[in-house]
Amino acid sequence: MYVRYTIKNSHGKTECGTLETASETDAIRSFRNNGAIVLHLSPISENEFFRGQLPPPWHPAWMLRIRSLDIEIALRQLASMLRSGISILTAIQMVAKQARIPRAALLWHRIGHAVAKGKTFSETIRSEGTLFSGYVAELCAIGEQTGELDSTMERAADHLASMRELKSSILNAVLYPALALAAALGLSVYLILVVLPKLEAFLSAGGAQLPALTRSLLQLSAWLHDNGVWLLFAAFLLWICWRIVRNTMSGRVNTDAVLLKIPVFGPVFRLSGTAVAARGIAVLVESAIPLPEALLSTSHLLSNRFQAKQLDEVRLEVLHGESLSKALASKKSFLPLLGNMSAVAESSGTLFSTLAEVASFHEKELAHRIKRLSVLLEPIVIGISAFFVGFVYLAFFLALFSIADLA
Repeated sequence: MYVRYTIKNSHGKTECGTLETASETDAIRSFRNNGAIVLHLSPISENEFFRGQLPPPWHPAWMLRIRSLDIEIALRQLASMLRSGISILTAIQMVAKQARIPRAALLWHRIGHAVAKGKTFSETIRSEGTLFSGYVAELCAIGEQTGELDSTMERAADHLASMRELKSSILNAVLYPALALAAALGLSVYLILVVLPKLEAFLSAGGAQLPALTRSLLQLSAWLHDNGVWLLFAAFLLWICWRIVRNTMSGRVNTDAVLLKIPVFGPVFRLSGTAVAARGIAVLVESAIPLPEALLSTSHLLSNRFQAKQLDEVRLEVLHGESLSKALASKKSFLPLLGNMSAVAESSGTLFSTLAEVASFHEKELAHRIKRLSVLLEPIVIGISAFFVGFVYLAFFLALFSIADLA
């Protein structure tokens, strides 16, 4: 049980707090053995006790959000404790106490409270929305049914780790080029809007004739001064429209279909979706989940909604008696190797191992392609940046040369 206490310690100072104890009598005996006088003792709920262990609401730690890494680490901790013979409820309570951030601690306490009331672990994490994917919940549900929750939690953690590494590699590939391009554009805009107009005033006072290149940039500067606000407003409206379209199911599907056709980046998105689909189906099939359910859960993993829609269509075709290989072969958003190897797996009865090999192959190819893309992007972005900055500087120095000629 949990109690809130007010005591006067052996030094005569009053102390208040909360305590976990077997009974009120044990708590009083413990305080008296330490030379304290109990002024007040009252039982409180588990929720009150747990919130009392967390930082106050105004603490900056509450600004930290739960990341995929926090869920991954917690699942590995739970798997380890379950293998050691600790009950699921005790394991969840220990994870809550060891959580890195208050939000995570509150999440696991909430899950533990629901499990204590009789809900299963998989049902509870499903109710937490986007914090746990349907894939993770499906694996945990199978683990509860088969009595192998520790191993399915480990697989779920491995899945989260692979997704995190994939996102990290893509972000690292585009981060430096994007920052370099943004810095070059920002410098160019500053020179055009601030520096060149001041130079024009100086040259006009001296009667110098500005070069054609400088005049064209000054005209651009004047246009941006007159229409910059409207340009920003139009960009904001376009962004709003884009968000509205992306927030509708049909709009998300259609825009994701377009993304798969973009040169250079489209093949990377297609390869990524194929790798995720192969790995998801393989792990779920290995966990004895029926193929239609495995396809449904895997479709929720795909960030590209057009690929997810096509995988849903594959599931419907399989339910109607079509083979997995033929259904996949007709979906052009996935690479052909997925359908071809599925045919081999169906004939040999080794669907899990074959799809796992397909996933490994595509994951390695994806890592290689992302690395190659980052190598190609850097010189391209540097060239574009050099063009913008060089163009502005050329106009700037031509104007300075005109001053020298005038002198």
